[in-house]
Amino acid sequence: MSPVTVLITEDFAPFREFVCRELQRRPGFELVTVADGCAAVQKAEELRPAVVLLDIGLPGLDGLTAARRIRSRCPESRIVFLTQESSADVVHEALTLGANGYIEKTRALYVLPTVEAILEHPANGRGRPGDHAAAPHHHHVQFSRDESTLLDGIDRFVGPALAAGEPAILFGTRPHWQVLIGRLCRRGVNVDRALERGTLTSFDAEEVLSHVLANGVESCVPLFRRAIESACTMARPGQRVAVFGEVVSLLYASGRVDAAVELERAGNELLRTWPIEIMCAYPLPPLDSGTAFKNICAQHTAVAIR
Repeated sequence: MSPVTVLITEDFAPFREFVCRELQRRPGFELVTVADGCAAVQKAEELRPAVVLLDIGLPGLDGLTAARRIRSRCPESRIVFLTQESSADVVHEALTLGANGYIEKTRALYVLPTVEAILEHPANGRGRPGDHAAAPHHHHVQFSRDESTLLDGIDRFVGPALAAGEPAILFGTRPHWQVLIGRLCRRGVNVDRALERGTLTSFDAEEVLSHVLANGVESCVPLFRRAIESACTMARPGQRVAVFGEVVSLLYASGRVDAAVELERAGNELLRTWPIEIMCAYPLPPLDSGTAFKNICAQHTAVAIR
């Protein structure tokens, strides 16, 4: 079997060595290291690696710019950011430009299982490697270490859409909804008006969970379809509908991993029909979660671990 080339771009030598040690736990990786963004672009063109690991704060050429160049020149390579940048805005930009993964350095122990998951499912659930950057619809997952990080991600995903007049649908818990209302108001979103007009639709995730547990995932698909169809009527040409969901998280927490994956697959079917983007939320899994983590990652175009 041919070795799998992984290009590691990191200017801090001790951390670069740590990443190499972690990846060397899996046989079959050929690791190549560089210390700046320009070298990363050059080596990616030369080697066409399966995976490119990128920091963002790199000398010479920052990681985001390097990723754009690599994505355009080596569309078959999967890009995973491994960085100390924790801003939800930066995460959003990285995933939007076509990255397959985003791992904060404080969660660097997840680098091997994340890379393995992306390699096992190279398109993360849809299309060919490299399609993500050009695809009009995205379905990404955020694994969050705490409530604050989760809420930052939801806010960054939904808030700018609503502020720009784009429709959004939330399948969230009541506590998260209450916090999000305040954040949306601070962004200048008139939540009451958005709910009245139908540009914002909110469902109680725990009520949807009860329905799924009682009747199965398939029984809820018409609800999702109606909500999306209604939201799409509010969208102007070229606009997306932002759909956030944590019913999958509640299923996962209750031990119903298979049902969570089934619901993710239903979301992918809806992606093929409607101009939507989906963000799903899960708690940060234990490192030994094995196939459960990989099966969830397989349903998404990108994975963020924060």
